[in-house]
Amino acid sequence: MRTDPQHLFIRIQLLQNANFGAASGKVTLDRPTQVDAYLELPFIPNSTLRGVLRNQIEWYPDAHQNANVMFGDRLQTEEAPETFEENKPGKLIIGNGDPLAFPVLSTDGRRCWIFPYFFLGKFLMLETLSGITTDLSRIGKAIYQADQHYGRIIALSEAPPLEFSRKVELIRPGELMEELDLIRTTLGRWIGRWLPSNEPWLIVDDRTATALWQEGVEIRDQTALDEHMVARDQSLRRIETIPEGTLFLSWLSWFGEGDLALAPLTLQLGSGEGRGSGFCRIAPLADLPDNNMITSTPAASGGQELLPIITDSEAMVYVYKAIQELQETPDYALQKKLRSAIGDLGWRIKSAGLETALSFALAKAKPAKQTPKTEQLAYRWLLETLLNTSDDLNDLNGQPWFSSHFTEAEKINLMRRWQWLRKYGEGELRTAKPEGASS
Repeated sequence: MRTDPQHLFIRIQLLQNANFGAASGKVTLDRPTQVDAYLELPFIPNSTLRGVLRNQIEWYPDAHQNANVMFGDRLQTEEAPETFEENKPGKLIIGNGDPLAFPVLSTDGRRCWIFPYFFLGKFLMLETLSGITTDLSRIGKAIYQADQHYGRIIALSEAPPLEFSRKVELIRPGELMEELDLIRTTLGRWIGRWLPSNEPWLIVDDRTATALWQEGVEIRDQTALDEHMVARDQSLRRIETIPEGTLFLSWLSWFGEGDLALAPLTLQLGSGEGRGSGFCRIAPLADLPDNNMITSTPAASGGQELLPIITDSEAMVYVYKAIQELQETPDYALQKKLRSAIGDLGWRIKSAGLETALSFALAKAKPAKQTPKTEQLAYRWLLETLLNTSDDLNDLNGQPWFSSHFTEAEKINLMRRWQWLRKYGEGELRTAKPEGASS
């Protein structure tokens, strides 16, 4: 094992609300999210990250041994060879995903991004292992004062007066201009363009971070329905979720041979996969350029080339051919599920938006499952047709569709394909074998 490990951060941003861990202790909630003991702020357990990342590696052929090297293995004992008791440690150490920033609404409805100073200091300390030293002690002294009757906030950009339910005091930059420029540069390196720069970024003390998190957390009430669409007795559940947009950093240390190379991914973490919860994008800091977001800037000005908008007739021909190819090997159970999936997707687009609807469809598709059932095959076909990709659906993790917001051109193309899928699906997809058809 190498003695000079490679260290790097990975950033994790929620694309949908999420619930992590198996926390308890809140009598008003059935499923609170996991929080740290000191600040009571949410975090992503390293066991969750390890399990999901290992599953991504093991999905590919002949990758099991590599996964054992990275994440460890269980060894047979000489006394009982049929059991696995001894653990062989892996060469990849993954830390918890600690919160870098989370969104909160001020009393006037303005969205702000809250940066707990406690975790800024922790991340800066970890970076010293890579030889990067940043001194923000003067900001810390300004944030932490003996009088804590008021929360203390430092704004990293010009912001209008903000009010929260907790009384806060805005610290004037004064002699901290040099340190503020330094922290802006550091956050720019950590965040890239994953957070909007036109909304207030606020560094806050510990108590203020806890109080504002309790305001920003979302509580969702859910219930189960019976066959008559009536709520079942004692099925009400109150679930605490972390709001979408929340940004985490996790510190990785690699003790194996060579350098560790991680590609940007879009994964599902935590509970609620079937409801479309927990989808997030993950990328190492070094591998994510500042222009990672899909841009609408014309290519002539240095931006990415815009996706061309397909015509309605092009969408019609494309969908018709796709359905005809599906019917070459008729699977009536699959076609029945597909009709249901197309209708369900349209309802979710209307009620929850395009990104949420596609995230739910991806959860239903379960792309990492090697022996999919009929419903999962139906959702895989639906997504591959909508996104116009001939690649295996598992490879969509590296594509921009699920790692950033859609451009207007992409939305138009997706909706046109879905509209023709709905039209052709009602007439062409069969829910049962026609009479007289050969088996």
